[in-house]
Amino acid sequence: MNGVTGIWYTIFNMSADTPVLRTTLRAETRDAVRARILDGRLPPDANVVERDLSVSLGVSRTPLREALLGLQAEGFLRLEPQRGFFVAHLGVDEARELYPLIGTLEALAVKRGRPVDLAALAAINADFRGARDQPHAVRADRAWHEALIERCDAPRTAAILGPLRAAASRYEYRFFSGRAAILESARQHDAIAEALGRRRFARAADLLQHNWEQGLQWVERSFAS
Repeated sequence: MNGVTGIWYTIFNMSADTPVLRTTLRAETRDAVRARILDGRLPPDANVVERDLSVSLGVSRTPLREALLGLQAEGFLRLEPQRGFFVAHLGVDEARELYPLIGTLEALAVKRGRPVDLAALAAINADFRGARDQPHAVRADRAWHEALIERCDAPRTAAILGPLRAAASRYEYRFFSGRAAILESARQHDAIAEALGRRRFARAADLLQHNWEQGLQWVERSFAS
């Protein structure tokens, strides 16, 4: 049995009790910790106690540490020497930096990419419009924007936008707590898609930037209240 054959034999003959592959476990652990940050179980500036979190998640310290380092790279955590990981601070100044950056990059991608294959956007936006909780709304909203940029043939822009959107999701979790914000954002998505369908790419880019400007206004109001 050669090396490749051996690998596939091992995968296809795993029992139900076989440990999850390390890469999958790391990703699932990262997702689980991110969810705790988004919903406030790990609040801003909280110290992440690795021992307790390892027990809570039922994973060893190695995949947990790898997951925490990944979340640090995404901007969800900060690592302080001799003190460990802390949840990143949540403040309006960061949002004021993130939202214009995302809006500008997405608008530029639309102007240059001139996307016309828009069939998937309507279904994603319908899912977003029907969201009844924050996690669903945040996922669907992000999926809509990612699907739009994918159709712009701008892979470098998409790569830059990934971590920016991840950081912005902490703020979106705040204002998608109400149906009004979801419905208004979904309406704006429809307007963007309609402009694209009419090949009015500059208009679509302007509407896209306005979508992010509106989001920032919601964030600012949530901090002011």
